[in-house]
Amino acid sequence: MKKPNPKPQYASVTTERIVLMDAIWAPHNLPEIARSCKPEFFTDPARESIFNTILDLFDNQAKFDSDVIADKIPEEYVSELDLINNTSIPGGNGIDYFINTLRNKYACRCLSRHLKKFYEDFEADASDPYKTATTIIEYLDLIKNVGGVEQRGFEVKDLFNEFRLGVEKRVELFRSGKVVSLATGIQQVDALLGGLYPTQFILIAGRPSLGKSDVALNIAVNIAKGGGRSLFMSLEMSRQVVMTRVSCLFTNIYRGKHFSGVLTDFERGILRDAEETIKSLPLEIIDGSMSTSQIVSYARESHRKKPLSCLVVDYIGLIAPDGKSASREQEVSQISVALKRLAQELNIPVIAISQLNRGLEFRDDKRPKLSDLRDSGSLEQDADIVMLLYRESYYDRENADNTIEIDVAKNRNGEILALKNIHYDRGIGRIGSPYQIKDSSDVPF
Repeated sequence: MKKPNPKPQYASVTTERIVLMDAIWAPHNLPEIARSCKPEFFTDPARESIFNTILDLFDNQAKFDSDVIADKIPEEYVSELDLINNTSIPGGNGIDYFINTLRNKYACRCLSRHLKKFYEDFEADASDPYKTATTIIEYLDLIKNVGGVEQRGFEVKDLFNEFRLGVEKRVELFRSGKVVSLATGIQQVDALLGGLYPTQFILIAGRPSLGKSDVALNIAVNIAKGGGRSLFMSLEMSRQVVMTRVSCLFTNIYRGKHFSGVLTDFERGILRDAEETIKSLPLEIIDGSMSTSQIVSYARESHRKKPLSCLVVDYIGLIAPDGKSASREQEVSQISVALKRLAQELNIPVIAISQLNRGLEFRDDKRPKLSDLRDSGSLEQDADIVMLLYRESYYDRENADNTIEIDVAKNRNGEILALKNIHYDRGIGRIGSPYQIKDSSDVPF
């Protein structure tokens, strides 16, 4: 049965033929093609049949060439096989490029078909627009997996080879002085965690005005200073306030002076001197009310334009729900899962700020615990790292101590420890100072 011809922008016959030709004539690429492609990626029955034949031969570990395939496909498809064998591959792109193009074209066809159906369903019944919107959002969130890589198990012997090569590469980078992870710039945190790694979901939690935003912004700025690109999503502070806090970290001028305008000529000169350094910082700031889907969508688009190294969301309690939920706990659970998936999708650390329950205020010991996380237990479950903040001076106004305690209460891949006596200049917003681990004995606690 002949498939309907898709619109030109939704298909690429040349790409389909290139992938099939590579599967036939480049055996070293066949495992990746077999793992990443599906028969429905191909818009013509002949190419789909050829691909299925190649998969069967591959699964049976049979050696084959074009003649073997020709003997196994219907005779009317042999002419298409000849066209595949004579396809020229444009230079400059590897097989990954053509596989991704093939997958994207298939995703476009699926998206076009489903959007049309969503519209027809909505026209037929517009009684619950929130339900329709939620269905569309959920589908758009899943569209990246349309035609995605088939889930397959792997033998330990194969995984270990990949693991060992990864370890050796990281050792080589470390010994040559190159960055293995993203340094937070906070001395004790980097010593304990070894920096932040791709796909991590990190939670920074504390009571209001305790220093959560300052800790997160310091990390985002320090990553940007190190050459990484940070995206700071502020649902609480305006972009002007965030920009003021960034400026303070470079000028050492108290932020109260920025807001009041009481700057001396000398301080204005410092600000002018720091201008070019601040403006060259690879840091993007977005403010305003956002829903989970808007956060995910904006982060994806920003990452597409120029790859991100780190994302900060300030804060979870202000994220608007997508549609209706039975409870706030369920909403926060959905937010938590979405942020964790986003970290995995973009292959970057995602940092989210969260409030703590008011209940700890009634305890003698005000130091927070994981059970104090607000609204949902899924935050504790989904996070790879949880940092709980505490300051003595927060509860004792006469205490002039300028330190903050960062309790790494959860660390999925390492030690948990309360990091004390971390310098915190609240007037400027600076947390600690940049630090680089030299060896295993260089641990400042």
